[in-house]
Amino acid sequence: MKFCPYCKIIIPLLLLMGLLFWLTYQFVEPPPPKTVHIAAGREGSAYYHFAEKYKAALKKSGIELVIHSSAGTLNSLELLHQNKVQLALVQSGVSKASPLKFAAPPVTLAALSYEPVWVFHPKAMEINYLFELKGKRLIIGEEGSGTQALARRLLSHNGVNADNSTLINMPDRDAVTALENNQADAIFLVSALQSKLVQELLHKQGVKLLSFRRAATYDAAYPHLNKLTLSEGLVNLAENVPKSPKDLIATTAILIAEPNLNDLLVRLLLREAKAIHANQFNYDSDTAFPQGCCSDIPFKAEAKRYLDKGDSWTEGLLPFWLASLVDRLFIMLLPILTIIPLIFKVLPILYRYQIRSRIYRWYGQLIDLDVRLQALITKGADENLATIETALYEIELKANEATNVPLSYMSEFYHLRAHIQLVIKRLENYKLTLRTKGE
Repeated sequence: MKFCPYCKIIIPLLLLMGLLFWLTYQFVEPPPPKTVHIAAGREGSAYYHFAEKYKAALKKSGIELVIHSSAGTLNSLELLHQNKVQLALVQSGVSKASPLKFAAPPVTLAALSYEPVWVFHPKAMEINYLFELKGKRLIIGEEGSGTQALARRLLSHNGVNADNSTLINMPDRDAVTALENNQADAIFLVSALQSKLVQELLHKQGVKLLSFRRAATYDAAYPHLNKLTLSEGLVNLAENVPKSPKDLIATTAILIAEPNLNDLLVRLLLREAKAIHANQFNYDSDTAFPQGCCSDIPFKAEAKRYLDKGDSWTEGLLPFWLASLVDRLFIMLLPILTIIPLIFKVLPILYRYQIRSRIYRWYGQLIDLDVRLQALITKGADENLATIETALYEIELKANEATNVPLSYMSEFYHLRAHIQLVIKRLENYKLTLRTKGE
């Protein structure tokens, strides 16, 4: 007899661990893609400026960000709909103006910054309210832009439309030129304060920025607009720009993505967003960007978790690529780590059962032979006695050959051998009795 108690125990456990490993692997997030595309407005815009910062940051983690220029929010949504990009920088509150029907609607990753509605007009023109723009030549942004959609909405609610005014679609840079050449009475821009065009117009002598006297009203009436104040001299203290406080209304720039965007990439993007947008100029608001609000597009669950809880302990200690590898390996090893305590608990029980089952199996054979022998003794018969004798000595031989029994079970093993000898002795005594009767 050869004892191999672990073989029948370990092999099933290894198969179980392999099955659990395979099942877990089905739910492990794949590694982030090496290339990702983003729609980011026209070159020179605040969106494009942000995209360039993201590109430089992602490059350090081995990910290439390809920037696609677009006419604005509506055009960026179209690129997302056509699967030409996986990310887009857009204006909150404009998606409902898009006629596109997504099979899988995009999701928001974060709100990144305030984007005021800038209305510039010649300094010689006195304008205090949007309804005073009726009958004027108004440049309301490029076709397909979020600026155009928002400007049309605001003007319409103030009684200004294409029937009573001249509404012109034009890129922002061309709009500034048109205003300088007296080809327009006012231009609408929706952009961050950091925009080169906004900065240029704020410093231009012959141009004036409209202060929204009813900014609080717009804040209350429009879910995605906020009232902000541009304090005197806040843009440029030396030149005192602006020369008086300006009340503004602002939408929010949001980063959106296709719904199945890799979760690890989402976390990396938001980590970089914290560095890029955390110290930006926030006017008089105490809102800290990036944040999980101010979007008309639902948030991606992983993005919301990251914005609420921040980096995991691995992301806080390790470079992104290594942290993502450790996190993925941990998830894959989780079944093994779970089953190890069970193995240590169950293995000794199974081990004892494996050894004792061998001994008990012999005991089963021995009891059967003993019962048959006792029946013969009771009858005083000798049929099948030789068969019983052969079987008994075969059990004895196998037991004597078993030399690898663990010491902790040796007492039970010797009990077995003693009991074998007891039955053999009874057999020999009965044989002697039969011979005596025969004589």
